[in-house]
Amino acid sequence: MNKYKVLLPILLNIILSGLTGLMISIPYLNILWLLLYSSLFEVSIYWLINKSLKTDRTSLQISKRFKSFLNQTKWFQLLLISYYIFMIFKGLEPELLYFYSHVLIIFYVTIYVLSISNIKMKNA
Repeated sequence: MNKYKVLLPILLNIILSGLTGLMISIPYLNILWLLLYSSLFEVSIYWLINKSLKTDRTSLQISKRFKSFLNQTKWFQLLLISYYIFMIFKGLEPELLYFYSHVLIIFYVTIYVLSISNIKMKNA
C-alpha cells in the first residue's frame, strides 16, 4: 500500500462522489462518467508531476504537507464553500448540486495528490 498511495484519494473520491450522486438521485450513467473522468484527471496530474505511481514520502510527511496546503488555501476554501451554500439556498437543480459537490471533492483530492508528489512547496 505504501507504493500506491495515489490510489487512496482516487478511491475516496469514487466513494464520496458516488454516494453523493446516489443520495441526490442522479442517473447512474452520469455518475459513472463523472467518476471516470475525474479519476483520469487525478491520475494524470500525479503522473505529470511524478512520472510513476510510487512515492517516497511517509504518511506523516504527506499529512503534514496536506495540512500545510489546506492552511495556505483556507481563504479560497472559505470562498468556495460560501458560494456553494449561497447556491444551495438559491435553489439548484440536482445535477448542478452534484457537479458543485464533486468539484469540492476534487479540490481536496487534488490537494492530497499534490501532497503526495515530490514537488516543493513554499512555506507561508
